[in-house]
Amino acid sequence: MKEWLDEYRKHIAEGEISKARELLLKQIPTDKIVYKYFRGVNRDWKSITNQKVWLCQAGKFNDPFDCAFLYNCRSKEIYDRATEYDLAVEEGLKQYEQDKESERIQKSVFIACFSEKCDSMLMWSHYGDEHRGLCAGYNLHELIDKYSCFPVIYSDKMPQKKKIDIGNKDMLYESILTKSKDWEYEAEWRIIDIDEKKAGDKGKLIEFVKPVSIYMGKRQQDTVSRNHDKFNTIKETKPDANAQEAFSSDEFQVDINEIIKYKHKEKIKLYDFELSRNSFELKQRSYEKV
Repeated sequence: MKEWLDEYRKHIAEGEISKARELLLKQIPTDKIVYKYFRGVNRDWKSITNQKVWLCQAGKFNDPFDCAFLYNCRSKEIYDRATEYDLAVEEGLKQYEQDKESERIQKSVFIACFSEKCDSMLMWSHYGDEHRGLCAGYNLHELIDKYSCFPVIYSDKMPQKKKIDIGNKDMLYESILTKSKDWEYEAEWRIIDIDEKKAGDKGKLIEFVKPVSIYMGKRQQDTVSRNHDKFNTIKETKPDANAQEAFSSDEFQVDINEIIKYKHKEKIKLYDFELSRNSFELKQRSYEKV
């Protein structure tokens, strides 16, 4: 366990975000890498190569508890109808107002997710198009320095606050960064942006940094046949469809030759994976075929 984690948790719980960042910059090695998984379609590739990153609205995540700000305003679960009716109504109204405010705040939280792992079979399956996608590595120290980037805290208990106020953004971080221990395998870091002006939007695209490495999924070779199948389906309804336009459109998989050209141009490291013959593990290897 990281020795500084308790101090970090304390800073986050107390809304001391600047102190939390200072602690991370002091403790995180300058060469530490975090990774972002992608489906590997052209839209993803454009974001990577144009140095952009998509921050998703928190309410769109696959975890319904994520940034839900589910604070309990009730003093008990069951009220005595004869003696506690007024209390039940009062606390019920308070809970209703709290839930409305929580939903409003959740829609103003935008997040980009990263992991300390580039070889997680589960994350390649969930976020990397079943091992057909890509994973980009970024210098973590640079992300902490330039963005509001923090590690997720895994816990069995949800944070509880008596009051939340989007005007005091630093006090929202504990709820934004706390997730169930069921997600601990992801070893997640988050870039956070609380933006009321964008509330309700699906997400926002922001300027980002250049990756230091790119990883291709174990089934990357499947993308060639997948693209051809998709184009053939398009031609069934549009016989005159242009192949070049289709293969370069956002939802087609990126051409491996584009990845290789980027590797040489930007002088970054490129890897793929092979399956271990001794254990259920992905073994990364430097991609030196070209």
